[in-house]
Amino acid sequence: MALVRTSEGYRRYAFSIKYNGTAFLGFSYQGALGENCITPNGTDLRGIYSVEGKVRAAFDALLGGIENGSKDQYENFQVSSRTDKGVHAWKNTFHVDVKRDWEGAKFVKGLNFHLIRHARDQIDKKHHRARRGQGIYPTYNSSGLLLHSTENDIRLTKCLLAPLKQIENKHFMSYDNIQPQFIDWNARFTAISRTYTYRIITDDDGVPFEANNAWRINRYRTDTAILDLKSMRIASQYLLGYNDFSSFRGKNCSRSSPFVNIQAIDIHSSLLASCYFGVVEDPLLPTHINDKNMSQLVTITIRGESFLYRQVRNMIGCLVAVGHGQMKPEDVREILLAKDRDQAPAMAPARGLFLANVEHKEFAI
Repeated sequence: MALVRTSEGYRRYAFSIKYNGTAFLGFSYQGALGENCITPNGTDLRGIYSVEGKVRAAFDALLGGIENGSKDQYENFQVSSRTDKGVHAWKNTFHVDVKRDWEGAKFVKGLNFHLIRHARDQIDKKHHRARRGQGIYPTYNSSGLLLHSTENDIRLTKCLLAPLKQIENKHFMSYDNIQPQFIDWNARFTAISRTYTYRIITDDDGVPFEANNAWRINRYRTDTAILDLKSMRIASQYLLGYNDFSSFRGKNCSRSSPFVNIQAIDIHSSLLASCYFGVVEDPLLPTHINDKNMSQLVTITIRGESFLYRQVRNMIGCLVAVGHGQMKPEDVREILLAKDRDQAPAMAPARGLFLANVEHKEFAI
């Protein structure tokens, strides 16, 4: 898919980014009337941004400020994966056309500097409860959203000059340093796989570190594990391959086709303590750390070429229902074949979902 530049003199850069999605409205920019404002319907979103909105603010500051015409310094902002509100990313990718000829490391350093400063400046505003230099505690609005992101919530991790051309076989051609008027390398359309990992804490005994980073399932303890991982693994096999995933498609999905290719699903469980303390069998550790009845961390990793709106969370909700014994593994096949969202269980919450990786063929950003 070729993209025509709106003007000459720009260079396309590809970025990798990671973020904690708790305080954001999702990745995609919501516009001047959709974030950091009181919306036309009266919703108070002052101090609340999308991830892209924050990054755009950093670009504005780095490239001269809005008052100095920074909006003319970059264009064609395109992310590979538009994560929802509350969803995190270990690695997402995007591209931007910039009227600068800089080394990628300079962009990363400069944008991260302004992301940090923007977060600190927000905290200093009069309508915020905390000030710079004092203890900063999260505050929430009536919808449960964090009112303010912190300086550690977003980091750009890598920036490279994007390939200038992608030919039909998805191999990239090599050009000299002169950027042509027409380019078709695109962070969204050149992504060959996306990997999501969902984190679940079973038999949650009050772990204070995971409030916004996992689906915390409270005590429903029986004589067996809270989730039947064997049944979940059997059920997951029915979701592999190229299928019509209408039964797991979000209501407002804009994709024209419901067909998606799921390449792999892996389900793993370990003691939650191992995430923090490493080897949990060490006799020198406190006795309670060796307690086999303590919380388990279940991770479900799903890799595919692309996904429908909220498909991953809908699939997770279905697999967890199997793990709870609310349905049989074979029922997942029937739900898939039904092509009806009403036949599938409820969607899993956003807070446990991480975009773990995005891969671009022959271009490692």
